[in-house]
Order: sequence, then structure tokens, then C-alpha cells
Amino acid sequence: ELPQANQLVVLSLQLFFNLAGVLPAQRVMLGGVGLHLGAVRVGRETVIRTVEPPRDVLPSRWRVILDRPPHALEDELTLFKREGFTHLVCKNAGSDATRAKLDAARLLGLNVVMVQRPLKPACETFADLGSVIKRLGT
Repeated sequence: ELPQANQLVVLSLQLFFNLAGVLPAQRVMLGGVGLHLGAVRVGRETVIRTVEPPRDVLPSRWRVILDRPPHALEDELTLFKREGFTHLVCKNAGSDATRAKLDAARLLGLNVVMVQRPLKPACETFADLGSVIKRLGT
């Protein structure tokens, strides 16, 4: 079921990409550079707020705001009102640094689609080959 007014829906990344083209949004605020491309229909007015500039070419009706959290609730309310957002699409960052955007969306009655973080592997992981060799004791 698609989100109705002032709903929070948590989706897996795969389900998000499957549903994104049918979200009933008019103006979308996207957070997280990993979410933007292919996320919503090109015809929608979309604002991406991200720390790093997107590497890909964006559709003409999309804008980028380069900014780093945390943001104050008052600033989020001002941005959301000025832009006239109908939906907030964000990843579950798992931190309080991005809480203000969720609070602003709730206060303004926006729909929120939150993409769940991938599950951590149930095994030990390594960042480089040296760490693997050290762990194996060879």
C-alpha cells in the first residue's frame, strides 16, 4: 500500500526502487546520494540534499542542495515550506543527526518513505587484504 498523508513507510532498498515510480508525490525531497537516480519519475520536481555532489547527470527538474547534517528543526521547517514538498524520501541513517527532517515532515503532515539500512553480515568482515592475512595468522 502506498503512503497516505502523514504516514511513515519503511522499505527495503529493492522494494523502494520497485515502488518509487508510482509514489503519488508532486515535490520530493531526497536525502542520501545513494537514493537519487531512478528513485522517482523524471517528471517530478525533486530536490536532493546530499553531502557529496551526484556523479550522474540529473533530470532537468531536479536540483541539488549540498549540505551536511545536523540541521535545526526550524531550518528544516523553513526549507520544506519554501519548497512545498509533499514527500520526504530518506535512508535510515541510524543517527539523531537527521532527526530534525523527520520531525519537520511529521509537523507539516508530509509522507515519509524511509529506506531501511542493509543488514550487517553475520560474519567477521575485513576492509583490506592485510587484515585478512593478519587474522588468518599467516
